[in-house]
Amino acid sequence: MEFRDATPSDAERIREVARESLSASYAPALDDETIDAAVEQWYTRENIQRAVEEEETMLLLAVDGDEMLGFSKGVVVGRREPVGEIHWLHVAPDHRGRGVGARLLDHVESALGDAGAERFAGFVLDVNEAGAAFYERHGYTETGSRDIEIGEAEFLELEFGRRSDMDGAGASPLQPVSVEGATRYVAYDEGEQGSLAPFYPLYNDRERSAQYAYLCSNCETADVAVNSMGGYECNTCANRHKPSRWDAAYL
Repeated sequence: MEFRDATPSDAERIREVARESLSASYAPALDDETIDAAVEQWYTRENIQRAVEEEETMLLLAVDGDEMLGFSKGVVVGRREPVGEIHWLHVAPDHRGRGVGARLLDHVESALGDAGAERFAGFVLDVNEAGAAFYERHGYTETGSRDIEIGEAEFLELEFGRRSDMDGAGASPLQPVSVEGATRYVAYDEGEQGSLAPFYPLYNDRERSAQYAYLCSNCETADVAVNSMGGYECNTCANRHKPSRWDAAYL
């Protein structure tokens, strides 16, 4: 997986990923007509072109070769307290559960922080419980709400925010998650490929002084068994990682 800035030629695929992501996240709360209206309202080619060209806007893509896994858009607004607003963050449904969203958030936060943002704000409709939980897992709290129009309908949009100087801001590969009622830290820079999706170490603290377990990014659980040969398997979804080599110590 790699991350790069979007170009105008990415516009059509951005629109497709947006539609796929909105359908997966909001159906059946939003019908097809409303989702189409949202795509035409927010993800026009003109809006994408503007996001690519504006210096203060970051439009980032997560890609695997020629395949687009997801995208995010952020912009710094305000002068007294610059806020890095995250307007778009979408992951294609087929690529969810691999940590793409968390790493996109990390990259856009880093870009916004470099541009002077003193706090971050993300937005989701109130019917998107998974989206709200995503921000909360990454240290955001609900800070406000507003009514927005999509087509001819009105919806409540929630704002989630946190300060950029909080632990975990910016380019850190560690992201906080809640596991069994406690905060652990996922190390996205230490992943190991599994049969279905990568595994990532979970640490008890940001200093990585002690590892708690492994996170299976296919089903986002820490119910992972480790065997004596250095392999591990998720007890929930059967995602497996085999050791990369055999060693006499395994015999």
